[in-house]
Amino acid sequence: IIMFQKARAADMKNLEGMDIYASLIRYQEDQTRLNSLTKELLDVNDKRPEAWIAVALFCDLKGDRLSAVQFVDKALELDPNHLTAHHFKGQLHLRLQQPEQSVQSYYRAYSIRRDFNAYHGLVNAYLKIPKVGEALRTAKEALSLMPKDARAMLLVGRVLSQTPVACAR
Repeated sequence: IIMFQKARAADMKNLEGMDIYASLIRYQEDQTRLNSLTKELLDVNDKRPEAWIAVALFCDLKGDRLSAVQFVDKALELDPNHLTAHHFKGQLHLRLQQPEQSVQSYYRAYSIRRDFNAYHGLVNAYLKIPKVGEALRTAKEALSLMPKDARAMLLVGRVLSQTPVACAR
């Protein structure tokens, strides 16, 4: 967070990466600071997805997930390939008990970049549906692309622990 604060102090007009900064503030549950950042980002440029992701994170922090989804959609209208927006929309749909919509969002993220967050989100959504076979296939793909990443190994283990054979033991 300190690095983001220094970046903001150096250039208050820069919005690059500010959605990530807003996300960190949201997970610290600092409503006042997130509200201030949101206003500042919108004042700088309300045509950039980072500002609308910050608004969505603020709504999520207040417990208004439906509004948060709407603001993520606004960010995606501005930049349909905004990876953070797709990840966050997938998270929101999972929290709203909408795993099918979550799969769609995470799959769009996966189509943009096959990063761990996309795999993690897809696996969680598939397990909620439940589509254990799809979850296992996705987790194994993550492991094949990231064989030394402990998170990918844990993803496969998590799915295997929820398979019917593992549950019967």
